Amino acid sequence: MNLGKETEYLEFKRSLSETKEGLCSISAMLNKHHKGTLYFGVKDNGDVVGQDIGKDTLNKLSLDISEFIRPVVYYEVEQKNTREGISFIEVTFHGENTPYSAYGRYYLRFHDEDRQMDNETLRKYYLDQRNDYSKWEKENSGVSVDDVDCALLDKYIEKAKQKKRISIESENPIAVLGKLGLLYDEKHLNNAGNVLFSKNDPVLMKLAIFAGETRLT
Repeated sequence: MNLGKETEYLEFKRSLSETKEGLCSISAMLNKHHKGTLYFGVKDNGDVVGQDIGKDTLNKLSLDISEFIRPVVYYEVEQKNTREGISFIEVTFHGENTPYSAYGRYYLRFHDEDRQMDNETLRKYYLDQRNDYSKWEKENSGVSVDDVDCALLDKYIEKAKQKKRISIESENPIAVLGKLGLLYDEKHLNNAGNVLFSKNDPVLMKLAIFAGETRLT
């Protein structure tokens, strides 16, 4: 059985002795394409040669992925069999929270090769991640402007004026929110406006005090 050629989405490893290299490939494919497939028990040319699979083999590989790939990635580890009964392992994975590291290092996929990222490329990945978050802030929260906590908004405006951070003269809450960039449209708050000034308490924090040094009481 032959699985074809390695690509930017597909990587072959002959055995689990190459687990570390395989996880580096996972990092590289996630950072380039947000998904991919990795096989163990397959030669570089795509020929399935098989992989010994014991009762703990798949679990051990799954633990390695969860421990050494950061941040958390969604994946499935499965045993596959050829028509001849030869066993091999398929790992499928996907994730949008780039950049992903393997063993503390970051990689990018180029054709069928994994290359470690340089510092400039890694910096751009983190900047892009921040930009994506700012896009979320401007999206429609679905929360009506009628749900604005006007007392909280007034308190914020007054304090900001005292600190000479802003100079907004309008008393209309809608106009104020618009000037602060917290409206999605005339009737709805964007996500930032909802988090900051909604009276629906969209952000909650739970606190606990424990009686001792353990989390028992």
